[in-house]
Amino acid sequence: MGADSEFHGDEMSIRAQVKEWMEQKEVLETEIKAFSDVLRSQGVGMEDSLVDEEDFPRNDIGDLVQIRSARSKIRSLNNDVKSLSDRIHKGIEEIHRIARETQQLGPFSDEVNHVTEVIDQKEAFAHVSQVAKGSPADAAGLKDGDLILKLGTLNKNKFNDLSQIGEIVKNSVGSSIELKVLRGTSVKRLDLTPKQWTGKGILGCLVKNYDHELDR
Repeated sequence: MGADSEFHGDEMSIRAQVKEWMEQKEVLETEIKAFSDVLRSQGVGMEDSLVDEEDFPRNDIGDLVQIRSARSKIRSLNNDVKSLSDRIHKGIEEIHRIARETQQLGPFSDEVNHVTEVIDQKEAFAHVSQVAKGSPADAAGLKDGDLILKLGTLNKNKFNDLSQIGEIVKNSVGSSIELKVLRGTSVKRLDLTPKQWTGKGILGCLVKNYDHELDR
C-alpha cells in the first residue's frame, strides 16, 4: 500500500474493517431515528424555534428538556455517522486501489459496488422525476430517477417532510443551492438555481419522498 494510506493490512482485513464500520453506522442511524421520533412526537424538527415571538417557551410544546436533549444527541450522532461514512468510502477506495495494483478484485468488485450504492441510498431522502426540458432542474443537470442526498444544509437526518424542500427552494429563488444526488452508483454534485421559467413552478421537476426500504 502507498505510504500515505491510513489503512494497514491486506485487502481482507480492510474488508472486515469496512463491514464493522457499516454495522456501527447502522446502530447509530437506529439511534438517530429514535431521537427523531421523539421530535416528531412533539411536533418539531431540528431547526424549529422553541420560543414564541415574545421569547417565551411555546405553549404547544410539551417537554422542552426532552426536545433539547434529543436535538443534542442527534447532532452528536450525525457527526459520528459522517465520520464513519467517510471511513467506509475511503476503505472501499483503498480496496479498489489494492485490486488495481494486484489485479485481483475479481468477483468482489460487484460486492464493493453494491456496498457503496447501499451506503449512498441510505442517505437519500427524496426522489426526482418528470424533469422538464429547459427547466431550472434541467439546467442544473438533474435527471429522472436522481436520488437527493443533500439539498443546501438539508440531509436525511434533518429531513422530516417535503415542506422543508419547498421552503428551501422558495427562499432561494435566483440563488444557487448546492445539491448532491445519487445517479445509479455515482454521486453527482450540482448547483440548482430555482427561478421562473416558461413552464410551471420554479424547478420544473417533481420531487417525492424516498424510502430505500421500499425501493429495493
